[in-house]
Amino acid sequence: MNSADESSLSDILSLFDETQDQIVQKAMDAIQIKEINYRDDEEMERVISIVIACDCISKGPFSLTAEQKKAFDDSLARIVQMIPRTSMINDYPKAVQLRTMIDKVRDDFLNASSTIHINTLKKEEAEAIPLSAIPSIRLDPLFIPEEDTTTRDAIINYIKSAVAVSEQSFKRDPEKARQHRFIITGLHEVMHYLKHDKALFVCIAEDVVDMSEGGLTNTTLQTIAEFSRTNHIPVVQCLKRRKIARLFHRGQSMSCICFLKGSMAVTPEWKELVPILDARFSH
Repeated sequence: MNSADESSLSDILSLFDETQDQIVQKAMDAIQIKEINYRDDEEMERVISIVIACDCISKGPFSLTAEQKKAFDDSLARIVQMIPRTSMINDYPKAVQLRTMIDKVRDDFLNASSTIHINTLKKEEAEAIPLSAIPSIRLDPLFIPEEDTTTRDAIINYIKSAVAVSEQSFKRDPEKARQHRFIITGLHEVMHYLKHDKALFVCIAEDVVDMSEGGLTNTTLQTIAEFSRTNHIPVVQCLKRRKIARLFHRGQSMSCICFLKGSMAVTPEWKELVPILDARFSH
């Protein structure tokens, strides 16, 4: 280990007042975590400490093999998947603290765009940074900028028409509408219908910050984008989460929506949108 490595390692250890062996041991503990009890502050403290240790392992110049580092990164990613959205855990301060810390380190192993690293911050500084300060994830070239009003307006018109048809169907026969729904929300289900070749069109919100809803990580966005491109399914990133929610007449923000093949593939709004998307992504 050269002098630069020693200095870097010393800086990391000084932040958390622990030895290298203690950090490695805590990181190894992450592999054993199967679930997290947000109501138990003592357990939350332990998990927070483990997360910090995993992050140190990921960034620090430890004498570990690539396989060991990957094991720690995978463990940290798995812990992320156990954490629900912050809005669901506000009653548990330690859970919010963990969520905040996770969001500071995620770019190292989730390919997000945050530039804030936990190993350059003291604990109290990391806790003080609001989630809103984290940059959103952009999936270029799928992103539709605001100045492209033609594409955005066509997408909005299609969403409005689909929502109107869905609401009318529900009013006529709620049970049948549920069985034959053609609008999917929630990443687990979106991925399911994509993999089974039933998706017609996917829209991801442009201000996505945290995609841990449903126990998934931000890599899910990349997976959706890659899968859609490979299978020639239109996927775009545009509109803010609250804007999408308003189009669906909902109060809760929506991060990802999917429209299924079937009746909504023959509507005038879809026929208008298809050539616009083709032109937009043919460059």
